[in-house]
Amino acid sequence: MTDAGLEQGLALVDNALETLDAEKANQALLPLEKTHARDPHVLTARARIRAQQGDLEGARRILEDVVTKSPNLGVPSAYLGQVLAGMEQWVLARPRLEKALQLGVDKPSVRHALGVVMLRMNRHADAVTHLQKALAGDAKNADIMVQLAAALDAAGKAADAQAVLEKLRDAGSDVPTLHVMLANYQRDHGKLEEAVQTLDGAISKFPKEYALHRAKATMLASLGRVGEVGTLIRGIPEAQRNAEDWSFLSTLAMADKKPQDAAKAARAAIAADPAYWRGHQALGLALEEAAPADGNAVMAAYEKAIELGDPEGLAGTRLGLLLMSVPGDVNTKEAIRVLEATRTRSGNNPATLWHLALAYARGKEGAKVKSICESLLRAELDPDLKKQAKELLAQVPTLK
Repeated sequence: MTDAGLEQGLALVDNALETLDAEKANQALLPLEKTHARDPHVLTARARIRAQQGDLEGARRILEDVVTKSPNLGVPSAYLGQVLAGMEQWVLARPRLEKALQLGVDKPSVRHALGVVMLRMNRHADAVTHLQKALAGDAKNADIMVQLAAALDAAGKAADAQAVLEKLRDAGSDVPTLHVMLANYQRDHGKLEEAVQTLDGAISKFPKEYALHRAKATMLASLGRVGEVGTLIRGIPEAQRNAEDWSFLSTLAMADKKPQDAAKAARAAIAADPAYWRGHQALGLALEEAAPADGNAVMAAYEKAIELGDPEGLAGTRLGLLLMSVPGDVNTKEAIRVLEATRTRSGNNPATLWHLALAYARGKEGAKVKSICESLLRAELDPDLKKQAKELLAQVPTLK
């Protein structure tokens, strides 16, 4: 095959890939692989097909070999950077994409990928620069505009970010994500009702994009419209619900005093994502209210939630309280250990501190009780909790 034939064949491959027809691209590439098996452009084309078929690791291996043997070719470096970005290997992707630019491959797709990489690496100003250049070369690309809005917002230019999203929305974009981002900007600027309206419009346009329903649920919860939140989440088909959805439904069931339904929803949350801490916390809360309660199962659920993060400290606080309900110095010491760790995670949440004070009181550690109670009394507290703290502080001299 002549060089002209090779060039024509690669053009056919490229055209097929541009239309996302990996099979057609593969058929066009097979003859070239028979005659030019080690040609870097042919190998790069094979890697692109692999990537489009979802085999990012296979594409990466091919491209790494190509750039090692042909370091002065910019196109393979560009595609390797894009593949690495697709694998979320930001640190590795960046030098490949920058090398491609140095070698003259300055295309919107390369700038787009590099902008995303910079955004993920918290280099917000650089991300804005690359994404603006990408948009200059591909002005109607909605994905670039969404990423640019995110970069502008991260760079402290919220008004510019909102302007980009509004322009995209008004152009009739088919990217549901932009409506969520726009609603978030409206919420952050105190326009919650406007944010709900934005999401209502998006849901009417994309009724099966359940990320929009979840975003609206968050806005409604901030407005205190909990009943509407429940209706919205229940409207998501069970097969489409994620762990957060199921956890919220578990919380609603607990509010309705239906611990069995709450436990069922919590187990569904864990099945959807075993690594989501809130699902395990929800299960612990539900099992604690069940009759008869299985203490070991409750503790196990809370322990798993703690292992997975427990950022709010509720699981740790409940576990500490349960440990205090069991007689014995060993359990008291374990309750103190759990609650001390929890106070750090929860940012000295008053409920956590109160139970920690009780644990120290049970362990006869008066100085610790005094310190915590005084701290609680200096804080803005519920009147009943403040009264209890005063009463416990008065008992400190007897804790010997």
